Amino acid sequence: MRYAPPPVQYPAGRPVAGAVPAVLAGLACASACATWAWQALVFDWRLVAGAAACALAIAWAFADWRAAPRGWLAWNGVHWHWRHRDAASVDSGAHGHGTSGESSLAGASVQVALHLDFQAVMLVRLQPAEPSTDGACPRWLWLERRQSPNAWADLRRAVLHAPRSPAIGIATDSGAVKGRERAAP
Repeated sequence: MRYAPPPVQYPAGRPVAGAVPAVLAGLACASACATWAWQALVFDWRLVAGAAACALAIAWAFADWRAAPRGWLAWNGVHWHWRHRDAASVDSGAHGHGTSGESSLAGASVQVALHLDFQAVMLVRLQPAEPSTDGACPRWLWLERRQSPNAWADLRRAVLHAPRSPAIGIATDSGAVKGRERAAP
């Protein structure tokens, strides 16, 4: 018998895991520009353009990291919910665990899909639980154990337990292929 994980609220903020690729890309870009400048016999406009492109890429990566969504991901035992950090405050004494009942889990209902799992860091994609017509894009979150170590095990249980919808093109129990009917032989 499979047991359901307990309700949990987990903070999502600016992840270190999201900054590491940006820093590495910036260092690679800067070292490529420095090598190019060192090997060039003549200083010309292409070196300036390369350095400017490198600076723009680093600035874009930093701005993207700073704009990372911050809020609370909550599992109430049945559904996932997302709340922006600017929404009503969460009981900070709970230290990541949902203790004030259903009202603390109010927010946008979402589906959570695990894409990468490195034990101490997970990359998940959030999508609205109900199809929306406003063109809302999926939200990608890096969740890190350091954000709330006491609630990390409960969060992992909830993410791994949450029901998953079958992928498009996978046969279901009824014999139909999701997204299209199976062709007759």
